[in-house]
Amino acid sequence: MNQAFADARRWLTLAATQGSGDSCNKLGVIYRNGYGVPPDPERAILWFAMGAGLGDQYAIFNLANSYMNGEWVARDYAHAARLHEQAAMRGMAEAQYFMGCFYAEGIGVKKDAGRAREWLTHADRNGHEEAGPLLERLHEIADDQPIAEPGPPVRIKAASPLR
Repeated sequence: MNQAFADARRWLTLAATQGSGDSCNKLGVIYRNGYGVPPDPERAILWFAMGAGLGDQYAIFNLANSYMNGEWVARDYAHAARLHEQAAMRGMAEAQYFMGCFYAEGIGVKKDAGRAREWLTHADRNGHEEAGPLLERLHEIADDQPIAEPGPPVRIKAASPLR
């Protein structure tokens, strides 16, 4: 199995150095999760950042989650929101959902119920299961009320294992 991971890393590295954002993201996932190598958060972040620079929505999303969760980088909600918006603009329903949540609660962006509804509508139309119920909840409450009871920060999950 380790040889298979070594071969995959070699081919992904070749593709990444030739401009494949998807390969950069997959390398980031390999190093983040320690698939066939010891986990290497610094290397994971570098690969995610390279993939994000190449416009890969999954690399952007994974990098955004690192900033949102403060994993391997300093927590920076504003930067996380900017990155999530980039992935959301590329049609990623999960990022659209997070943008709706960010605008609803004012996390990393100025609170804006209208923008929250807009992003949640996109996420709902793109099949995000939690967007519709949250969108309904937003329509039920006043613009200045929180959508949920305040609690500990929510950890944002990474995209699927090789995404």
